[in-house]
Amino acid sequence: MSIICTRCGGTLVVCEATVTPNTKVITEISDDSLQFGQCETCKAQSVLTDVEKTKVAIKSGFAEFVKANGRKPHYADCCIVWKDTNNLENVQIRLLESGESVGTDMFFSCNGLHAFESLAEFGKEVFIITECYGFKTFTEEEISEEKTYEYEFGGEKISVTGKEVRAFYPEEYKLAVQDIELFAAYNTAERKYYRKSDCLLTPEFVQRLLDEEHLMEAGESDSFMIQLSFLWHVQIRKEPENLAPFKYALEACCLEHIGTFSRRYITLEETLLHCLNGFNENAAILNRYQSLQDYFYRHTHGKR
Repeated sequence: MSIICTRCGGTLVVCEATVTPNTKVITEISDDSLQFGQCETCKAQSVLTDVEKTKVAIKSGFAEFVKANGRKPHYADCCIVWKDTNNLENVQIRLLESGESVGTDMFFSCNGLHAFESLAEFGKEVFIITECYGFKTFTEEEISEEKTYEYEFGGEKISVTGKEVRAFYPEEYKLAVQDIELFAAYNTAERKYYRKSDCLLTPEFVQRLLDEEHLMEAGESDSFMIQLSFLWHVQIRKEPENLAPFKYALEACCLEHIGTFSRRYITLEETLLHCLNGFNENAAILNRYQSLQDYFYRHTHGKR
């Protein structure tokens, strides 16, 4: 295939060359000259591309990568030209295998080597590959960041990516892929599910829990959100009789960091009051509310 104009795909193109004036012999055509020229079809300056040369470079580069690494690459570093503006841009193009999802947010994705080669031709896409710099694979961490983990909570499926998990966990955790799969993805998805709730611990909700306490049986639970320094999700569960004198268990997790809190209590009033006081267990710090009556009184009189 000939050198073509990347604006229209035409082959009637001219470029600069060094000519001996007396003999009219062309003595040099530089590589740069072959990359830019004038198209006689669309009558414009244009980026030129040698389609066959680019495709050969793609094939040989792919083969060399497979030979050196014993596997197919995930993506290629390329230079493309936009047909409309004729601007050049360096991009990464994903070489997808069936069922893969990693790297689908790259500039462009195509199914395999043959489809990738076709991008060097003047085809249906709005760009043309003019050069392939090389092939690469994703690191283990990059693969885990885009992998999707799915769990079910309350009959609803919640999905998180490895990237979401790493964003939620502090850097000092230095999560390995195994950590994400064993616990971190589950914990992140669980909090994502809890954040969908709109049930806040209000005076009305506290009163409802107290009024309906006699209806709660062992194993049953109520959940709500409470805004302390951070937003927390709290679950209060009625315990079986064999755990007496404890009647209630509390399990809480922060929705803005990885903190958790759990305790058992003898009364529901004690359980709720501890929540309202921000799980305070420091004797040197005075509780905000001394009793639930104090809590109700302050809210009623605007003295929160």
